[in-house]
Amino acid sequence: LAACRLEGVITVVDAFNGMATLDQHGVKYAVLAAASLFDDYNEYSIEAARRHKRLRTTAIVKPTIDPYVMRMMKDDGVVGVRFQWRNVKNLPDITTPEYTKFFRRVRDLDWHVHINQTADKLAAPIATLQAAGVKLVIDHFGHPQKGGPACEGFQAVMRAVDNGRTWIKLSAGYRFE
Repeated sequence: LAACRLEGVITVVDAFNGMATLDQHGVKYAVLAAASLFDDYNEYSIEAARRHKRLRTTAIVKPTIDPYVMRMMKDDGVVGVRFQWRNVKNLPDITTPEYTKFFRRVRDLDWHVHINQTADKLAAPIATLQAAGVKLVIDHFGHPQKGGPACEGFQAVMRAVDNGRTWIKLSAGYRFE
């Protein structure tokens, strides 16, 4: 893991090894990405955010989550929701009324939507999420390996960044050749 680390980027493992690692690199605050292997079991990352007020986290939730629970999660340090869509065969239809209401709640909480998906499949969800008015975080550099920087999805990522409400997460640099 250490051999693949980018200068100044702190991993979740580092955060759990102690806040001293963050201090060593001059990082005042950090956001943990919800671990996709736990599905919607978010207790570990939420507990880390509760214990360390300098940490925030995302959560993996269903769009039907109770809005009261979302507000409690915000109080516990949750700042966004993560969609782990990479390698998922049947993606959800995020244009349904259920998702429209969910995105309104995300927006009202001033959370972001964190997407892990390959670049070739990003253009449509980015357009839908931008229309919903939510902030976006695109995981793993936007996975530009499929079609390279000219790929329609990666170009959608770059246009989204230009609007000022989208960020690219610098992670998984080992995927680049």
